[in-house]
Amino acid sequence: MLFNRSIFWPIAAVYLIVALLLDGVEGLALMGLFLASVFILIFFADEIGSFTGYTSRGKYIDKETPGCLLSGIGWALIIGAAVVGVIKGLAWLLKS
Repeated sequence: MLFNRSIFWPIAAVYLIVALLLDGVEGLALMGLFLASVFILIFFADEIGSFTGYTSRGKYIDKETPGCLLSGIGWALIIGAAVVGVIKGLAWLLKS
């Protein structure tokens, strides 16, 4: 878990710098929102996964979700965003 937390900060810094350089303050704000949701999934995976009880739709959650699954989803989102960014960059280069 400590590895996840220590590697997140440099990656987040790179994402924020790239967003600021490419899209300005608006891109920085949107990237900040994205990273905040990923931050919650990675840093508080066990706490979120341990939730059981009623939801707002009246459904009942009776089993805990493994924290490693939620953390993995957070990392998949970060890696997926990088892959999409690289593909868009390559498409832009090939188009020009």
